[in-house]
Amino acid sequence: NITQSIVVSSLLLMCTSTLFCLFAPQVVHLLGSSERLKPLAVEYMCWFVPFSAFTALLNSGMFFLRLDGSPNFAMFCNIVASVLNIILDYLFIFPFGWGMFGAAFASAIGTTVGALMIIIYLSRRNCALRFYPVKFSRNSMKLMKRNVGYMCRLGSSAFLCEVAIACMMFVGNLVFIHYLKEDGVAAFSIACYFFPIIFMVYNAIAQSAQPILSYNFGAGNPERVRAAFRLALLTAISCGVVVFAVTTLFSAQITSWFIDSSYPAHDLAVKGLPLFASGFVCFG
Repeated sequence: NITQSIVVSSLLLMCTSTLFCLFAPQVVHLLGSSERLKPLAVEYMCWFVPFSAFTALLNSGMFFLRLDGSPNFAMFCNIVASVLNIILDYLFIFPFGWGMFGAAFASAIGTTVGALMIIIYLSRRNCALRFYPVKFSRNSMKLMKRNVGYMCRLGSSAFLCEVAIACMMFVGNLVFIHYLKEDGVAAFSIACYFFPIIFMVYNAIAQSAQPILSYNFGAGNPERVRAAFRLALLTAISCGVVVFAVTTLFSAQITSWFIDSSYPAHDLAVKGLPLFASGFVCFG
């Protein structure tokens, strides 16, 4: 099942990546870019999108590693990818002067290295969860189709969550470019950069609870399932309230991480970030 999920998702992402790169200007325009921002967005997309299969493998692979009993190595893979991205971002953008290409290439290298670490781990023979030879017989293809159907049904809730985030960013770009032009988009992008940090906290709560919930559901322990669910829900809501409070109190400081106070987008972001953060409680 793990091999099938990686193969199918990688093939799907390779197809969509090819389409996005071939029609990058049209996609960027559809996502709400102005004419001034379009060349930068296209340049970033063309260098980052081809590596999306590795990004997906890094995200799903960490869950596989946790299921195999190696949560520390899963975290290490993510840390290596993140730190490498930060270091290369600085090197490529400032000393090398590569601009948007450098930013995209740094992100691509970081996620690729993290994904390759997961591939090496899953290739070892002493792992309970490891790659399995893909068979192309008619019966094997029928079984793969059935399994992919199961995955799609089980993953539909997580998919809807990701679609909601994508829609939020899509609509936000269109609204801000219409009313506040590039400064509005820049302010909104600060919120969108800050948002993944919050998302990672909630994702950690959900993915940590998931194996516990699954195991106890399968073992027929409904009381433990309910107890674990209540604990996860309470943790998520508590984190949402705390993050909302911190964002409201320190909006100016958080905004200064991303942009200098001399730019008009800074003041827009300072005013807007608490409003944006009010949704963190429900999102959690």
